[in-house]
Amino acid sequence: MILRRSRFIHQLPVGNDRSLIVHAISQMRLPANGEISALLEYFTEPRRIPEDCEAMMALFPDARDKLTNLRDVVERTVLDLLARQILTEKTPEEELATVGAELAPSHGRDPAEILERYRRSLKEGAASSYWAVGASYGLNDFGAGGQPLDVILLGDCDIQMEADFLRREAAQRGIELRVSATFPDDIRFVGERRHDAVFIGALRARHLVAEDLADGLNPHAAFIAFATQLLTQLRETTSAPILIDNLPEPIDIEIDHKNRVLYWTDRGDPPRGNTVNRASIDNKPAEPEIVVTHLMEGIGIALDIPNDRMFVTDFAGSVYSARLDGSGERNFLYGQGNLTGIAYAEIPKEK
Repeated sequence: MILRRSRFIHQLPVGNDRSLIVHAISQMRLPANGEISALLEYFTEPRRIPEDCEAMMALFPDARDKLTNLRDVVERTVLDLLARQILTEKTPEEELATVGAELAPSHGRDPAEILERYRRSLKEGAASSYWAVGASYGLNDFGAGGQPLDVILLGDCDIQMEADFLRREAAQRGIELRVSATFPDDIRFVGERRHDAVFIGALRARHLVAEDLADGLNPHAAFIAFATQLLTQLRETTSAPILIDNLPEPIDIEIDHKNRVLYWTDRGDPPRGNTVNRASIDNKPAEPEIVVTHLMEGIGIALDIPNDRMFVTDFAGSVYSARLDGSGERNFLYGQGNLTGIAYAEIPKEK
């Protein structure tokens, strides 16, 4: 296989050991570190794979001491760059002809619309230009060899930081997460971009939760209404499976990674609301299991899996503990004000 850098790829230096890779047609934007930049410079001339892998390994003398499987990492990185159309098997003329054939049906009608659809279907990364805060991709990111998963992230701000956080958390769990991020009102993007899952990040309406609204209105109502509308639109658009639908008002979520079980609080109306629920990630349940009831607008949840415990807060100011199956529930703090989230941490004793 002979590969070369795509004629549509541009590398823009944007800082120390950092460049921005831009695809002129798909508008893919990817921050990369010096390792990936050096690799792309190497592919300005056609290279044979796997014959030239030894020469590519010489580009990373520092990585030889850190990665015992450097050759495998380099090969996987090259194949990943090929899948993202950063590298190509086509000659420059063949690339141009391929793109021309994709766009030819729009001639004389609406070429701008067809080009935009083509870009959106191929693009990876943030749909906005807010890319600069994301961490750079390196060999460890491209060559991880994890299970690939394409997801869409919807959010009103900091979506590139959220995308980068999700990608790195997934990598620790052996998942190669490919995140395409855009704004919540861009439902059309969800319909046009192939995906396995949709994540909803920070929504602009979240700021209303902290405000005192006039006429005695619930400050959460506007946020909930916006989120409900977004979920309704997604149900009509996305092809990704929905694990559990039509819950009253789910709030906080935790994952038991060992047993692959989701736990979440729901502050909606009883009997399914004001509860703690759980459900298997792998086996879609007909109904989630309710393990704790009679909360006063249950909000936060944290798990202590090794000790078979959960901790829950509610808006009435109580902190509860219980076993993971809900038994042994006790209220050990109350009247603490409007409690929201909770986190569990083990602090080692001083010697």
